[in-house]
Amino acid sequence: MIKNVYEIDKEYCGSNYAYKASKLVLQVAKAHNMSELILTCDESNIASYKTIEKLAAELIEIVK
Repeated sequence: MIKNVYEIDKEYCGSNYAYKASKLVLQVAKAHNMSELILTCDESNIASYKTIEKLAAELIEIVK
């Protein structure tokens, strides 16, 4: 399993770098004929949750 882990320094928050990086990962996955990717974030991490929503991902479940 490959994990896409990222962190954005506070001074760059709001610049959509996580979204842009994730879009690039999706392009690479498609180029390698990957049929699905699993994106996760901590339930309390609103910024990451919004990034995943912006990627038009489908919420499958919330795990504690």
